[in-house]
Amino acid sequence: MAILFMIPFASFAQTKTAVALSEGATLLFKNTKSKLTNDQKNWLFKQLNFTLSGDKKKFMSGEYDVAITPYFTDMNKDGNEEVFIVMESSALYGNTGQDFILYIKNSKGNFERDPELGGGIAMILVSKNPGYPDIAIGGPGFDFPICRWDGKKYKYLKKLKDADLQSGKVKYMDLSECSKLYTDSLK
Repeated sequence: MAILFMIPFASFAQTKTAVALSEGATLLFKNTKSKLTNDQKNWLFKQLNFTLSGDKKKFMSGEYDVAITPYFTDMNKDGNEEVFIVMESSALYGNTGQDFILYIKNSKGNFERDPELGGGIAMILVSKNPGYPDIAIGGPGFDFPICRWDGKKYKYLKKLKDADLQSGKVKYMDLSECSKLYTDSLK
């Protein structure tokens, strides 16, 4: 006669404690759609080094409030999200009024900040460059830097003339449009 032992199913399940969002990450990623985990959201907020206002409704850099918007993309179509963080403040970012940061996953699956990008308005260029598209950094002026992915990070490539943008000779996507195309594809 065989003796059967009943082991509760739950004992085989791996239990993982859910990480709660910090107050800052909750505000930053409110009403967004992405594949980011709470750990990743908390980490990204911490990297920004902003604080919350007393009422917890705004981001602060010292005494200045900053509007911060995350934009999610998959520019190289590899299934991994890239995260643009756009910060807006006329007090902090001069005539352009904004700055951006791009986080891309490295070969180990961790987000890294691209060190070459920022200092203006991100414009995703429509190019036939393999991998990640070229990115122009816009703002006031007549010439804008174009950066190209070198396999590890973006590097300065050349200048883009405002006249080429205005004439339509160079095509680009607004960051919000690029992000919307991606997030609309998420289930």
